[in-house]
Amino acid sequence: MLTTPIFDFPYPEGSDLVQEGNDVIQDLAEAIEAAMNPPWVDLAPLGTNYSQRAGYLAPAYRVRDDGQVQLRGGLTKSAAIITGDTLFTLPDDAWPTASVSLVIAVHRTGTTNAVTGRLDIATTGATTVHVIDAQAAVSIALDGAGFSRGLVFPPE
Repeated sequence: MLTTPIFDFPYPEGSDLVQEGNDVIQDLAEAIEAAMNPPWVDLAPLGTNYSQRAGYLAPAYRVRDDGQVQLRGGLTKSAAIITGDTLFTLPDDAWPTASVSLVIAVHRTGTTNAVTGRLDIATTGATTVHVIDAQAAVSIALDGAGFSRGLVFPPE
């Protein structure tokens, strides 16, 4: 059986027998599912005084086979968030090849109002937050944030 160069999906060769078709289709379906839905990995350790925000998913990341990194979850801080706080460091399998800035939602103390903030992710995986609104922000939502690692496919 042959495989595709980027995702390593199996496909039948001309010599595959017809009765093997079901196995090939099952292998292909499972490979596509695995590539599109890799497992979430908790982000740990979190920065000083940061923890999982109650009612939100645990802060986590995943890397898809195409080099897309996805983030999810909520963080809260026991004091006001300060621009430049380090939230976490991504493991090396999720490091971008160039620095990345992402827009995120930041929540203020005692209100449901969300304002925009920014995550900066360095090529070392170090992830810092920048609060645009000076009012006392204490929590962050990572859901929907993501970036491309900037890899070349297929690998050279």
